[in-house]
Amino acid sequence: MNKRVSEGINKAADNIDKSLSPSGEEDEILNRTRVFFTVGADFDDRGDIESTFRFGAQLHLPRFERYWKLKFANQDEKKDRGQSSLVRERRRRGTTSDDVFLGVNFGGQWKRIDVQYEPKLSFDDSPGIDHSIEAFTKYEFKKFSIEPSLEFFANHNEGSGSSGAIKFNYQFTNKLALQQGNDARYPFLSHELSVNHSITLYYKASNRLDLALGYFRSFDNFDGYHLAAYGGQFSSKYMIYKNILHFELTPYIVHEREFNFDETYGVIVNFHVNF
Repeated sequence: MNKRVSEGINKAADNIDKSLSPSGEEDEILNRTRVFFTVGADFDDRGDIESTFRFGAQLHLPRFERYWKLKFANQDEKKDRGQSSLVRERRRRGTTSDDVFLGVNFGGQWKRIDVQYEPKLSFDDSPGIDHSIEAFTKYEFKKFSIEPSLEFFANHNEGSGSSGAIKFNYQFTNKLALQQGNDARYPFLSHELSVNHSITLYYKASNRLDLALGYFRSFDNFDGYHLAAYGGQFSSKYMIYKNILHFELTPYIVHEREFNFDETYGVIVNFHVNF
């Protein structure tokens, strides 16, 4: 059933792609359009259970994108900069489809620096048009790499602002890597600065199983610039069926200022279904 639905989605997207593209772009190209669902829950030792249901679609029009030198996008991970995914606010945000949008990505390169402009139709609380322009690059030195980026955005629900990130990655082997990440976000109207620092050890146990052990510290300027949360997690991702179904299990420990930095233990369980 999954294969039939997936083939139907890809065929429909391919027909759209051909109809929008010039006649010279008729060669056969693999279409990677997909529709996905996430079903799961977050359980913690305070007795709170937050169910998760998210959905989305990734439209791929390779001929159209190649001719006009742009691409479609539907995920905005930059909105999560500055705050760990383990804090309660982020975990609750993940239970709804409040970041569903469809946008296009105009890309170019200037002296090894990639620049992308992304206008998009967003449905975060209310419908509106968001804009983002980001510059990023990657420097590699054998097994070590650095990835800096800087973004300026204008969102319909929070106004304009900026965000940035810099990642340091060291690849010990093909299976083992260490990453130190730093990211921040600052909307100009609310003057809310949020900063996140993390360190994560990644291990690819097999073609089906990925493991990661991480620690983070988050800061904000809610009442002066102070520690907002810290904690760690051990995440595992198991691919049950390639490109169709995978399972995620993430036990965690988090200390949040909202709860006087008392320990909160929990586990996040998610099933991801792709068509």
